[in-house]
Amino acid sequence: MKIVLETGRLILRHFVMGDLDDLYRIYAQPGTMRYIGSGQVPGYSEVKDWLQRHIDEVIPSRGYGLYAAVHRGSGRLIGRCGLVAQEVDGVEELEVGYLIDRDYRGQGLATEAARALRDFAFRTRPSTGSSP
Repeated sequence: MKIVLETGRLILRHFVMGDLDDLYRIYAQPGTMRYIGSGQVPGYSEVKDWLQRHIDEVIPSRGYGLYAAVHRGSGRLIGRCGLVAQEVDGVEELEVGYLIDRDYRGQGLATEAARALRDFAFRTRPSTGSSP
């Protein structure tokens, strides 16, 4: 598993298929998907397909994407955080995206990850067609 970033409380690493059950458990928590995509909880097979595509295609082709967020203290997968390309006024821009296990919300972990990802984006300048 390739580590991308580390913060005081988090390790952001590449996903592996062994993350599927934990990732699905987080997606299925009430309210987690409210502001993501259609707002609907995807089925297990949809999460599996997303994870496989992200591992096999998205990260290798773009060089960035969403990463597994692992809590240092527990060693547990607690969500996903990363850089996502979004079209804004006809220009592709980078956005910081995150989804955190409800048991770990309210602790500033998403903010910690977002700051590290922002700094990472400006240091490495992943190509999206424009600069971050």
